[in-house]
Amino acid sequence: MNNRPVTKHFSFPGKKLKNRISLILAGFFISLAVLSTLQIYYVKNLKAASQSVSRATEHYNQILAGTNEISEAVDAFTYGYAAREEIEEMCGTLTENAEAFAQIMSTDQFDRPSFDLMQLTITYVESTERRLLYFEQGEYDACTKEADNFREIKSFIIRKFAEADTSLRLYQKSILERNERLSTIQRRVTFSVGLVMTVLFIYLAWLLFHRFLVPVDRISTAVRQYHSGTDYERLRGELDFTQQDEIGTLAGDILEMLRQLEERARIEQQKLHAEQMAKEAQLKFMQARINPHFLFNSLNMIGETAYLEEADQTSELLEALGSFLRYNLDQFSKVVTLRDELENLEAYLVIQRKRMGKRIDFSVDAQQEAQDIRVPCLILQPLVENAVMHGVGSLKSGGRVRVTVTCMHGEPAGRKAGGQTEDASESAASEDRVCICVSDNGKGMTPEKLEQVRQIVNMAGSSPAPAVDAGDGRDHIGIRNVFGRLRLYFGERLKIEVESDPGECTYFKFFIPREVRDVQNGRGG
Repeated sequence: MNNRPVTKHFSFPGKKLKNRISLILAGFFISLAVLSTLQIYYVKNLKAASQSVSRATEHYNQILAGTNEISEAVDAFTYGYAAREEIEEMCGTLTENAEAFAQIMSTDQFDRPSFDLMQLTITYVESTERRLLYFEQGEYDACTKEADNFREIKSFIIRKFAEADTSLRLYQKSILERNERLSTIQRRVTFSVGLVMTVLFIYLAWLLFHRFLVPVDRISTAVRQYHSGTDYERLRGELDFTQQDEIGTLAGDILEMLRQLEERARIEQQKLHAEQMAKEAQLKFMQARINPHFLFNSLNMIGETAYLEEADQTSELLEALGSFLRYNLDQFSKVVTLRDELENLEAYLVIQRKRMGKRIDFSVDAQQEAQDIRVPCLILQPLVENAVMHGVGSLKSGGRVRVTVTCMHGEPAGRKAGGQTEDASESAASEDRVCICVSDNGKGMTPEKLEQVRQIVNMAGSSPAPAVDAGDGRDHIGIRNVFGRLRLYFGERLKIEVESDPGECTYFKFFIPREVRDVQNGRGG
């Protein structure tokens, strides 16, 4: 159950950095929208006013020109120089211009001069049509009378043009004044909105710098210092933020995470130290458990030999035994080279060959390039002794015990102690190994006993070592001792095979890496 304290961060929505930035950006975009809308409205009105004045002026000029053109066209018509259709077209254009001018001028309020000018223009067009009609029907008196009326209306139109011109000027002036007012409003609003946007931008820059960039830089620097070895308590001072926003929450979470890492590292260090002490104690304990049976048997045999024979053989045996004992007393708790192990095994075999005579043939075949690797002390002699005692010791003749040491360059390590083959990843990862095999042609083991011995080998070095009953009343201390120390030294890189055929043979084969780290002395292998 996790009992660590939970760090709570109290913050208000208004103090959230995200909310502040969101409000600032919202105000910024609203101000920008207001400014853009005002600018569009101002330009649109300015353009519309300019177009309105331009159209009014154009219609005014068209009325003035059209009135004179119709008068000249009618005179030309009476002399046969103009067509009626042309005059009618001129009259239609004059009427349209008069109506359009009156409509523009009366947009804001009713303009009497432009309306009167429109009415006079319409009357002028109607008089033109009557005059043409009288002339075509041959009613020349009526045509002459209508011509006087036509000229009188034209004089009224000319007088009304002066009033319409004044109205046009007043209209232009009102348009200019309205544009000036709009321009003033636009300038004031633009200044106000620009001022608001400037304040918002400055506040946003200040907020991002002082409340985001500076704290993030502090956090980044503190974390880098922590990776460089800064003490955790000093780091707490660096990350003690008072601001109650996302940055403060992040700093608190980082502190909590680092506190948990510190706690886990402390626990892991204590655990590793305890495991190291346990392994060292177990290694020393296993190395101290030397089977004294061979020493007693050898001493008895040497005593009997000294009684029956002369001093040469006794001296040879005593020298071999002395070398064997010195090796065990001087090197037993150390890591040695495989060459030292082979020399110690030769001293042991001198005694065994004398003891067994021709009953057992001992042979050792070791490649020179494999003899410099480092291994725990006393790993070969116990296995050879196990082969003699439990394998070929009961044979009257023809016994064989073989010890072979070969280098394997990039080859897979074969099978584990239970007979299972390594998977593809293990085979691919196994580069340079040394294969050590101790075999005999003794009585072998039944499948049940073989499986029990494999369990003993697989569990050797476990802490605490489980009890496995091999069914023969022995505790197999030699096997436990050898493979337990090998596993403590080489770890998971050690691969072991144990095979046996009843009445045929037994072999113990293990594969060790050529380069390892000396876990006991801290040296490279």
